Amino acid sequence: MEAIISTILFITQLSFGICDQELQLDYLSHQDYFNTSLAGVVQSDFELVGGLIFVEAELNGVTQKFILDTRSEHLIINSDVPTSRRPIAVMKAVGGSKKIYKAKNIEFDWNGKKANRQLKYSVDLGNITKAKNKEFAGMIGYDQVKKQELFVDYKNKKVFLISKNNKDFFEHHEMVEKIRFRMVGHLPVVKVEIGKKKYYFAIDTGAEVNVIDKKFRGKIPKEMIVLNSTKKIMSGNNNEITVPATTIKSMKVGDSKYENMAFAFSDLSFLTLDGFKIDGLLGYPFLNQAKFSINYKKKNLCKWELKTKYKDSLQVALYKNKVKFTKSLFYRNQNNVLHQD
Repeated sequence: MEAIISTILFITQLSFGICDQELQLDYLSHQDYFNTSLAGVVQSDFELVGGLIFVEAELNGVTQKFILDTRSEHLIINSDVPTSRRPIAVMKAVGGSKKIYKAKNIEFDWNGKKANRQLKYSVDLGNITKAKNKEFAGMIGYDQVKKQELFVDYKNKKVFLISKNNKDFFEHHEMVEKIRFRMVGHLPVVKVEIGKKKYYFAIDTGAEVNVIDKKFRGKIPKEMIVLNSTKKIMSGNNNEITVPATTIKSMKVGDSKYENMAFAFSDLSFLTLDGFKIDGLLGYPFLNQAKFSINYKKKNLCKWELKTKYKDSLQVALYKNKVKFTKSLFYRNQNNVLHQD
């Protein structure tokens, strides 16, 4: 029995060692290869909660959490206290709507990005606070990112805003694909091919799930569907609702195909801007498939990869680290066995 216990202990120690090494290798393989010392590059670490990006910014001199949500056109302050007697508008959302009030006496600073002359609104976003069990001060929107190229690195949990003068920012990376989009209002809209049909989807950093208009339910070819299911989402009126969902076998955006992408069906009739009807939203499940940047001025969605020479040098470093770790693990476990005997 002691031999069995000793063997189990050895296997457990080995397993923990391998897990630790996998984490270490993963860290090495996702090192930051970007040149962020250049003036004009705004860098912000973020916390990923579900599929939402939480960054830190200052609101009236106090550092607080904000969600980066490019579907919001302006800066939104999360408050359940109306700032005036009457709302100035109604914000439509999936499954409901919110009353909007003009925000007053707001000083905002996100790593030097301010909102002095930009519109600022106050909305009760308690449904998101409740769903995520996380307090946050508001949403950073399109106004705060539109003048620079927005780069989101989900693996390293970093957001960058790059000006047109920072051409060396991607020094170690190469653009592997450039996807043209059209601006519909403040939303970048790309063409998506599912089977032989074309759709138009908006890129949305604030969407935890991909969404497709419910009018297309039952119209997607059966051979393109892997699975039909349901999803629970928090609606705009603070209620949790169950919506039909589907997993699509393959879709094409630009020249690339994306396999087994899940979508929730919902009423997106409110997403008609400038007379153009948007068919759906591409959120976190799509955006985390690669390193994407959004250039609003040039109307390009770009996909980046580490250049080959840096990939090769990284592989050499990983191999050396792995050999070194394997040797140390062997001798450590040998000592453990001798000590147990």
